[in-house]
Amino acid sequence: MKFIDELLQAAESRGEFRNLPGQGQPLNLEPNPYGGDTQMAYKIVKDSGYSLAFIEERRKLVERIDTLREQLRKAAERNDGSIGRQLTWQMSLDSFHAQVDKLNRAIQLYNLKSPRVQFHLLQVDAAREIAAAVASK
Repeated sequence: MKFIDELLQAAESRGEFRNLPGQGQPLNLEPNPYGGDTQMAYKIVKDSGYSLAFIEERRKLVERIDTLREQLRKAAERNDGSIGRQLTWQMSLDSFHAQVDKLNRAIQLYNLKSPRVQFHLLQVDAAREIAAAVASK
């Protein structure tokens, strides 16, 4: 708990706790009977509008995955079989594969940093995503 105390003191000295929502209101410190001190600390941080770094990183990775899927789906919808559209589709696929490779490297790094396996993300399977995008067309 000393580490958390040091983090809180450093944040307070930077003025990060000024003008927070609910300032001056009592905190709900009712303990979760199944959680420990760490879970209570996470709850206080979350209730104060902050997030842990690995949770933010996970959120951003999930957003990137969703954005890639949406871009692929739209590219598949535009492919009407004409030569020009097929060339555009092929370029979209090449770009998708490159982005998936970068994303999967970022997911690997994130998985190494996340504290528990339950927070890990599965890598994106490019072939499965392409098949799903074409099937939804």
